[in-house]
Amino acid sequence: RPPPDPGPPPLSTNIEEGAAHPAASSPSTPDSSDLPTRRSSVRILRKSAWPQAITVCSVLGATFVVFPGVISQWSPAEGWEKDNVNYLVATFQLMDVIGRAAPQVERLQISNGRVVSLLAFLRCVIFIPSFMLMQRYKVRNELLQFAMMTLFAFTNGYVSTLSMILGPSQRTVQDDEKQPVGTLMSFFLCFGIFAGSLLALPTQIGWHPPPSNCDTLPGNNGDSLLSTASGALSQLLLAGASQLWGS
Repeated sequence: RPPPDPGPPPLSTNIEEGAAHPAASSPSTPDSSDLPTRRSSVRILRKSAWPQAITVCSVLGATFVVFPGVISQWSPAEGWEKDNVNYLVATFQLMDVIGRAAPQVERLQISNGRVVSLLAFLRCVIFIPSFMLMQRYKVRNELLQFAMMTLFAFTNGYVSTLSMILGPSQRTVQDDEKQPVGTLMSFFLCFGIFAGSLLALPTQIGWHPPPSNCDTLPGNNGDSLLSTASGALSQLLLAGASQLWGS
């Protein structure tokens, strides 16, 4: 005779037996340690964004150390006494805009951050001493003045734009960190303007402009430098507040 049917298994099962059947086990929940965590702004700056942040800060800092305070004290050539500073400022504004548009040209695009940082360093060591020497030694060569101003203004717009482009697009910056990096870059841009405006004040120590030019040249008493510094400080505070609010 065949053995009798044992019937269904008992209701109480062992824990190990329940674990052996996938259908009887409870669905797994993701561990909180496996979830991606977003880095803080300070960590992003320290680990990823600091090279281009310092680069754009140095570009704007070097610019405002000598512009407009130092170039407003350049000795004009004969026949340019009244309009020399106006033409120099107009040259800066024009070439700065051209420099900012230059990275749109494919041949002028630079994707290597070290090259951009090197260009910013060269601006500091070339233009700041040269502009101060042209002021102290009263160089009256208008061709040299406008050539230096053209190169100075073009590199200001060109290098700063390259740095602002490369900042959020660095390899160590994640996709969700590009917006905070952009805010950090704006903060350091404003900080460079502020620092350069303050460092421009010592460049005029010991300089006494000719009496005939005291009324015609702007910035002799430092008012233009102080107003530039105050404007940069307000932009710096706004950028810092937006960064803190966003973080």
